[in-house]
Amino acid sequence: MIQSVYDDICNALKASSKDQYPDMDAIQRRYPEVRYDTLLSINSQECTRRVQASIRRVYTETNLAPLEKRFYAGESVAHMCHSVKIPPCVLMRMLLARIMGVGKQVVSKCLKDPTHVLQLPCDESLSAGDAEELKLRLAADIELCNATDEVFSPYVDVLRTNVGREFEAELESRLRAASIWFRGEEELREEGQAKTPDVKLDVPIAVRSRLVHWIDSKASFCDQWTYKTKGQDQFQGYVNRYGAGMVIYWFGFVEELNTHPDIFLVDGFPEEEDIVRLPMIASK
Repeated sequence: MIQSVYDDICNALKASSKDQYPDMDAIQRRYPEVRYDTLLSINSQECTRRVQASIRRVYTETNLAPLEKRFYAGESVAHMCHSVKIPPCVLMRMLLARIMGVGKQVVSKCLKDPTHVLQLPCDESLSAGDAEELKLRLAADIELCNATDEVFSPYVDVLRTNVGREFEAELESRLRAASIWFRGEEELREEGQAKTPDVKLDVPIAVRSRLVHWIDSKASFCDQWTYKTKGQDQFQGYVNRYGAGMVIYWFGFVEELNTHPDIFLVDGFPEEEDIVRLPMIASK
């Protein structure tokens, strides 16, 4: 995907947004040549950046105090998040920490398991009945936030992790099918390597005239911000350690990023005709 198309998609996502989330079906109709999961990945990244830019605006005493008051008046977090344009789970994290007086680890545990909030102690000024009602409301609201948040829900985190593992398994399966021998991440760590790509090839290959010693799998789209903040230094470390390699961004990438002489970006496992195998020299 070229940069101008990516920019157009980002602008369309912003223009289509209703509250926090855009109409993805409308975006798909506008860009039928772009895979739906690619559009979802781009939207997730854009949403994350928007939240990071605005979270300090919301996370202040001046702004949280009225939101807490609205909650005690009976409004759900899942409803009030629309007025502050913050995703449900992000706002729930803020208010849960404030209302129950707990830290980030406890908040994360409650979002992953809403029943955990029922075990937390409440403000001693509340009666037993009021405390129980408060915790039941919070547990129910956490469930609702988890169900409606398309980017920051723990359910989405689990799905994202599973998708990443599936694509790593796909990479290994394709390598075996092509009779390209390799060592996986676990094997490399057992050898004492601290930072490793997903696979290190036993014998390098050439893909479209690019030498490949290692391959890393990324179940996401890669734009300039993602590449610079989450990829470039990591991949350069692999280059310094193992030589030139290849990164598969399964949901695509901005083509203008593919300029590094030793880091080859692709959006899928290469076709057989694109692979050149180097001869393995048998040891005497």
